[in-house]
Amino acid sequence: MSHAATRQSDNAASVACRHLATRDGRSFCTLAETMAGKGKAIPVSQRQCEECLKCPDRTNAVTIGMTLIHLRREDPDLYEEAKLKWLPVLNQQSWSAMAKVSRYAASTLEWFRAGRPVRSDSEVTRILRLCQSNECGDYEARGDDRGMCRACGCMLNLYGGLFNKIRRATEHCPKEYW
Repeated sequence: MSHAATRQSDNAASVACRHLATRDGRSFCTLAETMAGKGKAIPVSQRQCEECLKCPDRTNAVTIGMTLIHLRREDPDLYEEAKLKWLPVLNQQSWSAMAKVSRYAASTLEWFRAGRPVRSDSEVTRILRLCQSNECGDYEARGDDRGMCRACGCMLNLYGGLFNKIRRATEHCPKEYW
């Protein structure tokens, strides 16, 4: 099995990553597998791969997050062990100004090319409340109705689309919560 596998999605877009492997028609992240330890296969989606590939360091919030989320569901004992090892790494990571600007520019370009589609107020409120619940452990409050996602570095709020990831209908959670 090659670590340089390419995964095809339903819309024929592909993701090429040296950490992507396929087994029995399913895609797995070999880096997350190494992070999890004990040979635990960590399934990965195309969206998670795309988000991870945008990060300069592959041991990033997306990879750590999907590893911990999978272990929490599938192997609680190993989750506790992995959490002790990887949460400090996750907490030390911060998005550099250049990385944020680069991701924001690419996201904004994609949003404009798609015609600037936006979510309804009720959908934005639902997503923000989900983020504020901090189930993923990556929400950082920055006021009553605004915050930042540490997994991707984006700002989250109830307001306009230009500076609000959850308002843009072209955006998604890197950990697939929404």
